Amino acid sequence: MSSPRRSRWAAALRVVLSGLTGLVYETVWFKRLGHAWGSSSLAMASVVATFLCGLGLGAWIAGRIADRSRRPLALYGWCELGIAALALLVPIEFGWLLESAAPLAHGLSDSPLLLVALRFALTFLVIGPPCILMGATLPLLTRQFAAQGLSLGASAAWLYAFNALGAAAGAWLAGFFLLEHFGLGWTN
Repeated sequence: MSSPRRSRWAAALRVVLSGLTGLVYETVWFKRLGHAWGSSSLAMASVVATFLCGLGLGAWIAGRIADRSRRPLALYGWCELGIAALALLVPIEFGWLLESAAPLAHGLSDSPLLLVALRFALTFLVIGPPCILMGATLPLLTRQFAAQGLSLGASAAWLYAFNALGAAAGAWLAGFFLLEHFGLGWTN
């Protein structure tokens, strides 16, 4: 197998695993926020909004950085390490959220719009940083392959397809296996 082809398959494996872990984290964070906010629909809305906002912001930032970077693959590796480190902190941050921030929300029960804004802001404070790093990974890998002579569109399509495959696997794995067998703490 040629080196460019091998590196494409190695990248495909990376983004499958990245998508898988991203959706496992999203599922765990949704469950934890259900404990903090007391409503699964509000928890889900906060997590999904933060997750997508973070992904978009990370892709936007990394897209600009990747174009100037000589080593986008190294930046990708640093993003993945950052995601792992921040994910280890999330349970501690959720503990703070339960103890300190949830009572703040109780005081705003008469103002639903402010309550939603506070919940989103606090959710973004806790899970926004790893979501931003998650969003940065795909543009960095895409730039890596575009620099090797593959078209930008083909690189992005190839990587995004494998990332989506990993995300679907992560949602299934977390929802039907990991949480049931390992609980929130170990699954995180």
